[in-house]
Amino acid sequence: MLFDLSVLVAITIALVQVVKSMIDMPAKYQPIASVVIGLLITFLGTKLDYVSVEIFRGIAMNGLLVGLMAAGLYDQKALITK
Repeated sequence: MLFDLSVLVAITIALVQVVKSMIDMPAKYQPIASVVIGLLITFLGTKLDYVSVEIFRGIAMNGLLVGLMAAGLYDQKALITK
């Protein structure tokens, strides 16, 4: 993978904040946006010479993890600020 997962989580959080400020996204859709953005940047950030089902599953799992970690970090920040 081109980037470490922690860097991708930070990029995902930043991109969700950018999307949230560009369009008036309700708070309930932000975790979905972070999972979608996490999947996209994981697929775009992976250099592939050969694609097999196992590689595709691994990339998809990493993307889901990035998106879910970003959504979880966002939710934890919201709990702390309350």
